[in-house]
Amino acid sequence: MQLILRILKVRFEVSAKDVYLDSRFVEDLGIDIFDLPDLILALEEAFEVDISMTAAARILTVRDALRSVARG
Repeated sequence: MQLILRILKVRFEVSAKDVYLDSRFVEDLGIDIFDLPDLILALEEAFEVDISMTAAARILTVRDALRSVARG
């Protein structure tokens, strides 16, 4: 979770106090829908995993991101 928080803070200027497991990237954290591919790429690089297009489409919350990188 810490690494995801760091990515959100550095790349998207999201405050850690606003991030919860069920926080939605677009609706709750204010990440532009066009920045979601950048988020997926950042997750892949940080966790050294490949996230399929199908899995990426299901990443809507912080919890979803954690599940995807854990499966990686």
